[in-house]
Amino acid sequence: MTAVAPTLTLFEALRQYKQKYYTNQLLKGLLIASAILLSTYISFNFLEYLGRFGSG
Repeated sequence: MTAVAPTLTLFEALRQYKQKYYTNQLLKGLLIASAILLSTYISFNFLEYLGRFGSG
């Protein structure tokens, strides 16, 4: 075995780690954005229900 093989496996492990890390970051961001949008939507609907903003 040469010294190149462990280096390649190290780089492959690092690449896999970075891919997993950024995938998890993307998923976390999507979940947080969805939660913010949903809570904003529910809040405005609740305020409209209480204040009857749409009725004329």
